[in-house]
Amino acid sequence: MRKRSLDLTGIEEDTFESDTESSSKKIQLQPKKKLKQIHIPWTVKEKEALFESFGDYLEGKSVQLPGKAAVEVSQSKYAVLKGRTWLNIKFQVKNIRSKFWKK
Repeated sequence: MRKRSLDLTGIEEDTFESDTESSSKKIQLQPKKKLKQIHIPWTVKEKEALFESFGDYLEGKSVQLPGKAAVEVSQSKYAVLKGRTWLNIKFQVKNIRSKFWKK
């Protein structure tokens, strides 16, 4: 039975045995390395801008979290928030709200 050949470019050799007894190939699969996330603490000014922009979301008046458009509007309004991505801001709102709900 004929086997298909695999494209193994960029993969170093380790142990891989084929079905045929006469030949054995060695292939090493390298695991992907995770990048460490750098935690940047939120400043008081950033938190004040969040409370001013997303007060309704934080108080629980709105069930949903702010969307990308709402976050980008607040970023244009408050220059302090421009250093954060819209996802960072959205999840900070989520974290603050869940913190208050636990109390």
